[in-house]
Amino acid sequence: MGFCVPPDTAMVFEYIKRGSLYDLLYRERRKFSVHEVVRINEDLASGMCYLHGSGVVHRDLKPANILVSEHMQCKIADFGLSKVKQESMTLRSRVGTPQYMAPELLSPDHLPHNEKVDVYSFSIMLVEILSNEQPFLGKDPIQVQMHGTCLPPIYPF
Repeated sequence: MGFCVPPDTAMVFEYIKRGSLYDLLYRERRKFSVHEVVRINEDLASGMCYLHGSGVVHRDLKPANILVSEHMQCKIADFGLSKVKQESMTLRSRVGTPQYMAPELLSPDHLPHNEKVDVYSFSIMLVEILSNEQPFLGKDPIQVQMHGTCLPPIYPF
């Protein structure tokens, strides 16, 4: 929301009362209504659209990096692994949280990737929100890679 320059350096952030989507899913064990699931996914899709339209690939989308306001508005946070992608550039570094990483990011060959890795993470989160289960729980990165795109079943509301 703002900042001050040296010598009194400070950054001012919005206070997000509910915390992260992870907090709601696993600390509060919240079951979301259909309306809330739609709202969460609209907010995340809009945020990704803005980022990708600006040439930014987040590369670590997961519930812990989604902040939720008291009115259930979701905001993408933690851009520590993000990269600005130029038109002719293909990203190759292997970063992120394995349970949410696209197969090309988990490859030992450091396959090229782009903003589609965020779309993959978004789909993993959608399944997680609908099922209230962490994806690939207890699996190490190699086991996650071996499972490929096998996701837990989605349970009805």
